[in-house]
Amino acid sequence: MLKNNKGLFLAEAMYAFFILMIVFLISFPALNRISHERMAIKEMHQAVNILQYELIQWRINDIAEKDQIIKNGLVYHLSWHDMPKDELKLCISWQGSNQRGLSRCVEGKK
Repeated sequence: MLKNNKGLFLAEAMYAFFILMIVFLISFPALNRISHERMAIKEMHQAVNILQYELIQWRINDIAEKDQIIKNGLVYHLSWHDMPKDELKLCISWQGSNQRGLSRCVEGKK
């Protein structure tokens, strides 16, 4: 047997390094995309919170005045649509960090 074998050969270490690099290079784009999608989900939750807050303010004060809101460096555009019988449709739209145009709508009664 090899009694003088005291460690890894340089070639074995380089093979291990190359395998790790290949795994990293394959997984990096997926991890990057997951990060962007998580940011988009956070932005959507923020938009829903804005919709709920503005709808509650409309129910309490009967005022629908804001056209845009800036939160965390992102501009959310609000659009108010009157409906019959004290109803309101409120829509919010924004350009997400993933460069998609997104929108959500909610309807409410007094």
